Amino acid sequence: MRATTSILVADQESDSRSRLTRALRREGYETLLASTGAEAVELARSPLVRITILDVLLPDLSGIETFELISGFREVEGIFLARERTKETMVRLLDAGAYTVLDKPPRLDWLLEAVRQLDRRLGGENEGRRDRASPRNDGTKGAGGTPA
Repeated sequence: MRATTSILVADQESDSRSRLTRALRREGYETLLASTGAEAVELARSPLVRITILDVLLPDLSGIETFELISGFREVEGIFLARERTKETMVRLLDAGAYTVLDKPPRLDWLLEAVRQLDRRLGGENEGRRDRASPRNDGTKGAGGTPA
């Protein structure tokens, strides 16, 4: 049996961390929570962390700097949350290796779909699980963020 994929969630807002954690745990993922970039870097040393969800604006380091530090000692995938997506920020995120960038707060169905796709690509235990509220493929649009 493969180990469950652990997801590192770094966001300075406790309500946001709680919301994301509840959604991820319902999908069967383990979560590690950080409120700062430095805390996220330390937690990322866990061997099961393979996916990170990082707020672009953390209080000490930016989400980009945090991801670059983590990527320096392990292979991880990055999903970023941003309130404002300027061209400069998007270029920096993509250069750093972002898998996707979602609006903050993100639509949970889009976030969960990005996590499921990464988990399948990484061969995690949770691969193949589908949420009842997964995005519809009927061309409808919703508010809250767009996958990159």
